[in-house]
Amino acid sequence: MSFNVFEKVDALTSIGLVLWTLVSLGLTLNVIHPLMNRDKAKPLNLLLGFGLGWIIGELAPQWILLNMGGFLLLQIFSDLEPIVFFGLLGIHSILWLFLIIRLWLILNLPQRLEEQMQNQLGQFFLKTSTRNPPPQSFAQVDWKSLWLPASIFNNPEIEVEFNREFEAEPGLKLKLDLYRPRESGKNRPMLIQIHGGGWVIGSRRQGAFLLSRMASRGWVCCSIDYRFSPEIRMPEHLIDCKRALKWIRSHAQDLEIDPDAVFVTGGSAGSHLALMMALTANHPKFQPGFEEVNTRIQGWVGFYGAFDMHSAFENHHRENARRKLLEVVMGGTPDTHPEVFRLSSPFQWSSREIPPGMMLQGGHDTLIPMEEAVQMQLYLQKQAEEKQVLLKVPLAQHGFDIFPSITAQCVVPFVERYLVEQYQKLQQKRNDEH
Repeated sequence: MSFNVFEKVDALTSIGLVLWTLVSLGLTLNVIHPLMNRDKAKPLNLLLGFGLGWIIGELAPQWILLNMGGFLLLQIFSDLEPIVFFGLLGIHSILWLFLIIRLWLILNLPQRLEEQMQNQLGQFFLKTSTRNPPPQSFAQVDWKSLWLPASIFNNPEIEVEFNREFEAEPGLKLKLDLYRPRESGKNRPMLIQIHGGGWVIGSRRQGAFLLSRMASRGWVCCSIDYRFSPEIRMPEHLIDCKRALKWIRSHAQDLEIDPDAVFVTGGSAGSHLALMMALTANHPKFQPGFEEVNTRIQGWVGFYGAFDMHSAFENHHRENARRKLLEVVMGGTPDTHPEVFRLSSPFQWSSREIPPGMMLQGGHDTLIPMEEAVQMQLYLQKQAEEKQVLLKVPLAQHGFDIFPSITAQCVVPFVERYLVEQYQKLQQKRNDEH
């Protein structure tokens, strides 16, 4: 009887080893080329495809070790024929090799990104630098922050205050996370982070890697809250962000910031809100009760932004995930709520007075197509006096900057340099005016 039990265990582990190989194959292919069709996939399927692609792609070193461990553990108890075992081992080895090659290609991105930035910004970009340049080999990767993402909060040069509550308006309290240099100072530039999450979920920790780097450069940074749908509808999300900006400027002295040197960044839905803050400065429609407050910002950065509010409703599959999401966020469709969609779409606003901006878009983004960022840049640049930069990041998935992955370590330093450059230009402009 015990012999039969062992036979069953061997059979089950053998089946498990085959299934583990098939699952590993699917997960790796999804990293190399996203498998979900963003126009036709149901929302949960699309999110699952994105989530798995993001986790495996951004945590590739951890995944390779986990995958090896799972394979070896199952192999110990399996009774596969040697030819089958070595066949499965060969498949896994090829998958591991593909992921390692992908990481090597990502480490070679900085040179290509540098060329893009110089082509769009000219030689002035060469004058800016970063204290921690992007790695260009496996030896230069910050492995500590990759394996222990929370270690970025232990930088002795900065201090981080989580969950600081502030009164956005009477009766409405929101929270922010504050990052600033440990040494006191005055009139520092401010960077505001607006997290993503489809306007329905999200975490203030999403921008921690960039904010910690900027704080170590002498900036004061904060990641702000805003309320979510379906509790509220657009444009209340934007109004909450402007309320946070109002509070920050009113506490400029306590925060040791220059109230006229405020930059905004965000990812995905947060990128949309950051751009809308840049486009709708001082617009009374989005400042109820504080119409006279200055909400102009001096620059913006958007990671993998969700800018297109309309095309999901035009000849797309009825299960289109963005369509269903926007129906919740907007409270309806462009037919039922045309004014809400018009006010919330960056493509409907004049960009004549927009401050300098930078967009980043990944080439392997499951949720947002590259074409959306390209069209947004073209639209903004038609009227904008200030340059609107687009950095195309090959191989990058949606959310590539959320923690210090190898992709983030290669890309975020360019955002740091861009922000420093724009602040230097702002200071130079002020000096010229005086």
